[in-house]
Amino acid sequence: PILKLQFLYFIDPTHTHSHNMKAVLLLATMLVAASATEEIVAVRLERCSGCRMGRFPHCKKFIAEEAPKYPALEVKHVMGSSPIFYWLDKVGNTVKTTDIKETDTVEDHHRILAEHGITMDTPKPAFDPRDFPPSENCLAFRRHMVNKERLPLEDEPCTFAVPPGGGIGYCECKNGKHIEIDVQPTRVRFTCEEVCGAGRVPWTVTDDEEL
Repeated sequence: PILKLQFLYFIDPTHTHSHNMKAVLLLATMLVAASATEEIVAVRLERCSGCRMGRFPHCKKFIAEEAPKYPALEVKHVMGSSPIFYWLDKVGNTVKTTDIKETDTVEDHHRILAEHGITMDTPKPAFDPRDFPPSENCLAFRRHMVNKERLPLEDEPCTFAVPPGGGIGYCECKNGKHIEIDVQPTRVRFTCEEVCGAGRVPWTVTDDEEL
């Protein structure tokens, strides 16, 4: 409704062609911005673990005192990274990024989040499972934590070679089976296509096989 009212206000047959063209461009920009915001369900704030954060005192204060109040905000420590907001859609893909400036205040952080539709009432998202090209027997390697809480952003395709200590989860097979994997103690490198094809996890490996 707001966009329609603004459109009717700016488009006027008595105005010049240039004025009306500016109105159309303004409306298009607003529609694109609104569409992008509708796609965003969460945000990840990546920051360096101390190496550059001395230049961002307000960001450090926001992370320490305000970030925990946002269920849909994840703070991730990345070596060498200046603080950046990564805006995520329902599958966990990055829709856009926003660099945080050294001069941005704590209030600016709140404002930037609000402008992208993220508030303290925005719930922690349950991201949709990622779709990968299916293989002959498998759909995906679905990761979860020890307590079975899903980690959909860390899912992998069936051809991903799960290394020793490469995480826990399950192989989602085409026949509907979910074959649980706990690769922490195993010495075997395998793919979920192999697991679904064999119907089991290859837990053992001979000493003369390459790991």
